[in-house]
Amino acid sequence: MRSTLALVPFLAVLGCSDETLSPTPLPPRSLDAGALRLEITAEPRLVLSREGETLLDLGPDGLALGVIDAVSDDHNYDPYWLYEDSPLYDVPEDLRWLTPRSAAFRDDAGVSLDLDYGSGITASLDVEIFADGTFALRWTPSASAQAAFMRLGPDADASEGFYGLGEYFDAVNHRGHLRAMQIEAGGGLESSYNEAHVPVPFLVGTKGWGLFVESQYPGAFAVATQNDRRIEAAFGTGTASSEGLTFYLMGDAHP
Repeated sequence: MRSTLALVPFLAVLGCSDETLSPTPLPPRSLDAGALRLEITAEPRLVLSREGETLLDLGPDGLALGVIDAVSDDHNYDPYWLYEDSPLYDVPEDLRWLTPRSAAFRDDAGVSLDLDYGSGITASLDVEIFADGTFALRWTPSASAQAAFMRLGPDADASEGFYGLGEYFDAVNHRGHLRAMQIEAGGGLESSYNEAHVPVPFLVGTKGWGLFVESQYPGAFAVATQNDRRIEAAFGTGTASSEGLTFYLMGDAHP
């Protein structure tokens, strides 16, 4: 009789529905750098705000890995040509974009996330306060990921202007433009190149935020080219993807 009674709690658990057994979502974690706040959830989602006003919203689809079967040093992973068709560049036929299916905080104290992209592909995201008004984030895929590209995709305000990225002659406001972070062939121009003079992977929004990507690999910013809010910053990190991509989120009331 005693053995039978001991089984009752175990059988009761087996009879519970999946809904009953679902873990309670972890509460979001926040970091404050002066008046700037970065809230991180295990969705994962990162929301940059100042005094309650959202400046940038980076959801799960904003941490996309462009994976292929085997990354090679023999190939030029230039993300500019993922947006612009060219007979001079062959996009890898096996390229597929993955976004996190789930995420979990690594420990109870810090602000670090383990990201699960499925199919055994994982990454980590480590967040820290870099300075007053600035957060540093390091996004690192696992070595087995075979990530050729890493793409950030935050959403900003649909009405604001976007500046920075270096010198361009066609427009000061980058809204609606694709900007390469390196010289590219540009057959439609008299100079036969894109005239990207001293490109800098630093974008500023008129709401008072900045995004700087610390990378010397080929990059491209698609600034509200797909919809009014989405900014994409893609980098062809290739065989160096497992070393991680560091980027900074910053803000100031008077940019």
